[in-house]
Amino acid sequence: MKLIAKFHDVDSFTATEAVRRAKDLLGDYTNIKAYPSTNDPWDIVYFALQQIVTGKQLNMLFDEGALYPKKLKEFRSEILGRLTAELDEVIQDNEHKAN
Repeated sequence: MKLIAKFHDVDSFTATEAVRRAKDLLGDYTNIKAYPSTNDPWDIVYFALQQIVTGKQLNMLFDEGALYPKKLKEFRSEILGRLTAELDEVIQDNEHKAN
């Protein structure tokens, strides 16, 4: 018998943590996948950013002490640079397809 259970994990920081917690609850032989809460594009962007940012941010928060604000500012700049590059690529691709 195959069972499908769907639920929202609002306590885990990352998808990896959510999967581990669900396996602890349901057993190691459970096939678990984590997805954004909805198919809304902004939920998908949030989910992706959460996976990219959270691990490094938490490491900085606990390891950097007084340097955390400076390190976070640098990390934000790095992430915004990558996002800007991706956005530019999408815009260029759309313009190329439209011409």
